[in-house]
Amino acid sequence: MKSSTRSGPRAGYLEEKIVHASSGHLRGAFPEVDGEYELFCSTFIAQATGRCADFDFCFWAKHGEWEFEVVDQLGHSFPAEDQRRFVRRGTYDRGKPGVLSRQWAAEIVRKCISDWWS
Repeated sequence: MKSSTRSGPRAGYLEEKIVHASSGHLRGAFPEVDGEYELFCSTFIAQATGRCADFDFCFWAKHGEWEFEVVDQLGHSFPAEDQRRFVRRGTYDRGKPGVLSRQWAAEIVRKCISDWWS
């Protein structure tokens, strides 16, 4: 897939540039905050890692739950009292069509990065 640019479907989202997309894989960028990520999806799990404004982040979804977290450069969580700590968690219906799709997971990553940045 060629590079494309899109804005999120709702106000408050950062602009995203799709760098590469294929079945189960997406590489995206958020130029306005110097961010990028790589997402992998399968039938049972979705996971992403990336970097935004000198911070790393990770996302995973499996067994009906998902989590997005900003982490240090070694991939460790920031302590609860640290101002850099940012975590979002949620649940999903594993039987719903489209769950764990590339589009579904990218939407959560995009929303979490937008929330963290704002």
